[in-house]
Amino acid sequence: MPIRYLMLALLHAAIAVASVERQGDLFAVSGSAGTVRFRASDGSIAAVVPSGGRDSVWQSGPEGLWTLRLRDNTTIQASSPGVTCRTVAQGDQLVMTYTSTAAEVTVTASAAASGVDLAAQVSPRTQAAVSFGLPARLRFVPGEVKQFVTPVSGSQAVGLALSGEFFAPQPEDHPAGWRNQPGSGGPAGYALLYGGPLDQKADSTPPVALTVDKQAEGWLSPTLAARLRASKVMVNRPPTRAQVDLVVVD
Repeated sequence: MPIRYLMLALLHAAIAVASVERQGDLFAVSGSAGTVRFRASDGSIAAVVPSGGRDSVWQSGPEGLWTLRLRDNTTIQASSPGVTCRTVAQGDQLVMTYTSTAAEVTVTASAAASGVDLAAQVSPRTQAAVSFGLPARLRFVPGEVKQFVTPVSGSQAVGLALSGEFFAPQPEDHPAGWRNQPGSGGPAGYALLYGGPLDQKADSTPPVALTVDKQAEGWLSPTLAARLRASKVMVNRPPTRAQVDLVVVD
């Protein structure tokens, strides 16, 4: 069965009204907030330019638009030898179809209120696919980064806010060094990312039963949902309701 993959609000250039235009060897998906340009030859992201700007925020790396890992741990990239790409504008969508002996991948790019939606259908030909990355690794200029926010393991923190200096070349005698900003410890980081404090409870809060929300149907398998309903966990650092966009398990 094909694997369907959808990543919403993928690119930080928020685009409202979609239009697709051929610009030489590029296809541009544009809206009121900016333009994302894809290469016609291979579908890779050539530029993401916010409205009013001239420079690209980021672009695809050597892997191209996506990466696929098969059951035998073989990795296929959009840029791999033997992978062909056909890029066609269909109304307000850009459809990129990749064909190889191992799999067929179709990626559709369209603009949404919060960014660019990339939807992909992956059809392996010889063996099962175990992971799919869309987009593949992106490249950007460190000096132009004001803040890069990313989640991390929950046992470490709620996330990291990295400056451009973090991504710049490091000195050979101290290649893994960086400095924490004053006040970055404690609850300040959470408040920075979520806009306020979390719902702090006692450390020894008794475990409680989990409730699987109706919205979980599109995210969790029936087997996993049943396991979660039968589970109890300690919840002593939950976010507030106002800080949650989507509730899958409560």
